[in-house]
Amino acid sequence: MQLTDEIAPMREALEAAVDRLLSLAEQGVALTKTQPPDADAIEAVFVEVMQACAFQDLVGQRLDRLAARLTDRIDDRPDAHLLNGPASSAEGLDQSAADRWLQVG
Repeated sequence: MQLTDEIAPMREALEAAVDRLLSLAEQGVALTKTQPPDADAIEAVFVEVMQACAFQDLVGQRLDRLAARLTDRIDDRPDAHLLNGPASSAEGLDQSAADRWLQVG
């Protein structure tokens, strides 16, 4: 399976989850405007919101698998030591130091 083949299902899962979450949010807002508000219906909507958030686990698993495959390919490159990506917070060169280093003259 190609690495790009992993991306399409993740995108579809994310789009479907976001669509579902937006729809549920609209339902929840509408339910809060009823007089008196129906607490059971509002709770049911929020339970569905939590269930819709399960996409995060599925996408996370797929991203982990994709990252592992990418890492294996990157580690095999002769220039792999140069491909460490952006530094984490408080690591690497800060922006002002990088700006000073790149100044001409």
